[in-house]
Amino acid sequence: MLLMQLALMLSIALMAMISPRSSPVLMAAVAMIVTMSSASLDIVSDAYRTDILAPQQRGLGTGIFITGYRIAMLTSGALALVISDHIGWQATYLVMAGVMAVGLIGVVLAPEPQDAVKPPKNLQEA
Repeated sequence: MLLMQLALMLSIALMAMISPRSSPVLMAAVAMIVTMSSASLDIVSDAYRTDILAPQQRGLGTGIFITGYRIAMLTSGALALVISDHIGWQATYLVMAGVMAVGLIGVVLAPEPQDAVKPPKNLQEA
């Protein structure tokens, strides 16, 4: 999770430094990194939530996770549009990269799962 958070922060900050007008292909490539890092973070956080929560806690845990996800979507969507109107897109990307620090703090403070899951040795075991 930490690696994906860092990849997101860095790639979002990098988007602030790229001009989509002069480098549209580079901007698209960095946007793909943002998308892949975000999807990977989603998968890893789902696995973490499954490992850390007892079966009877998973419903509530998923509800809390979805609430946080929706707040993040509103922040990175609507709030980013409002902010960009006042400070411009470059600064908005940097602010959004900075907001990712909240997730970094959460990941660093998160407890490790108690039971180590033995990874499958081959595709058939998976």
